[in-house]
Formats: sequence, structure tokens, C-alpha cells
Amino acid sequence: MLLLAVLGYGLFFAFQKPVTHPVTESEILQFIAYFGAIVVTIFFWGILANTLSMLFRNKWMGIGSSLLIWVATNSTGGDKLFGAWNLFSYSFRDIENTADITWLYGKGLCICIGLILLLALPKIVRKRG
Repeated sequence: MLLLAVLGYGLFFAFQKPVTHPVTESEILQFIAYFGAIVVTIFFWGILANTLSMLFRNKWMGIGSSLLIWVATNSTGGDKLFGAWNLFSYSFRDIENTADITWLYGKGLCICIGLILLLALPKIVRKRG
């Protein structure tokens, strides 16, 4: 999945040849920021769905619960409610203000929750069987 995301973003640059805003960083820095954000996002949503599936003993409950969380956070309502702490803060960032790195709060939250879920997963598996 990560490879497809990187390939898709690379193809966007290859074919669309976007011109960055004069205030924003270079294309390579944008790509690096995107790559970091997508790695964290894939890690978080993967471990969340897996943990919820094991907790409910049903893969569809894990997928459905993750989908509900995704819909709630990946919306303008979620952006207004959570602000910089939104799981999708990278998507809602001000791309013209490179000095504003508050979107990292949301990605940091994803890493912290993901690590907690990763540590809890073996205990859930042992208890649920």
C-alpha cells in the first residue's frame, strides 16, 4: 500500500508537473513530508483495524469501527472539532504557510495511539484467543 501511495504521488509530479507556490518548500520537501505522513497513516489505520478486529473477534466489526472513526475524523466537522490534533491534520494543513507545523500534532497522536495499540494487541490476542 505504501508503495502504491508513493508511486501515485510520484506519477502526479511526473505527469502534472505542479508548480509550487513561491512561499512553499520545494517539491522534494513536499514529497518527504507526504511520505512521512502516509507512513504514519498506514501504520495507524492498519494497527487500529487489526486491534479492533481482535477485540471484537470479528474482522467486519474491526473494519466497520475503523470506517466510522475514519469518516468522523476525515471531515470538516472532524477538523473543526479536533483541530491540529485531528488524525488527518496533514490533509487540513495550510499549505501556503510552511512555518506552521501544527499538523505534526495529529501525526504524533497517531504514532502514540498506534504504539499503545501495538503493545495491547498481544494481550488482546491471548485473552480473546
